[in-house]
Amino acid sequence: MHKESALSHGAGSIRGFGTSMLRNACNGEDFVRRAKQELGIAIRIIPGEQEAELILAGVRQAVAFGPQPTLVMDIGGGSTEFILATNKALMWKRSFELGVTRLRERIPISDPITVEEEARIAAHLDDQLEGLYAVVERQEPHVLVGSAGSFDSLARIISAERGEALASDTVTLNFSALEFDALKDRLLRMDRAQR
Repeated sequence: MHKESALSHGAGSIRGFGTSMLRNACNGEDFVRRAKQELGIAIRIIPGEQEAELILAGVRQAVAFGPQPTLVMDIGGGSTEFILATNKALMWKRSFELGVTRLRERIPISDPITVEEEARIAAHLDDQLEGLYAVVERQEPHVLVGSAGSFDSLARIISAERGEALASDTVTLNFSALEFDALKDRLLRMDRAQR
């Protein structure tokens, strides 16, 4: 279990944080109670803005920020956080209830996704992300830093396509918007088995 591994590697304590799915689950408090009883792990359910701050703190451990605004994006199951920051300041943060699981519950999709379904998702995202778009238009970040498993998967695929082995201890991989768009377009046309 991860708890024992962390303790064996010198962790002084284990802290658990509940995010969007627990914030909104009808049995979230029951889950927290059972985790404490059965695993000895205290979980604190935190608001989305605090989740965004913790994401930024983690990203800062791996990525050097400069004086120009950088946009951080963390895709989760229940929510997606966007944080705008420089090397000196957190400029803006917001948690949107737009995680992968939430989107799939709201807008069922085929396998592979159809053009119409893709358009429905895009329209929903455009509607929900108006505040983000306004901030991005004003601040003009030139770099997007992706955090979470979806971006790990993209990095592995892009690295393989470049013919480079991605070392297991690699925590960052730079790729262009063109590389991302080309990969996205291909993935959208594949079914689950092909992906």
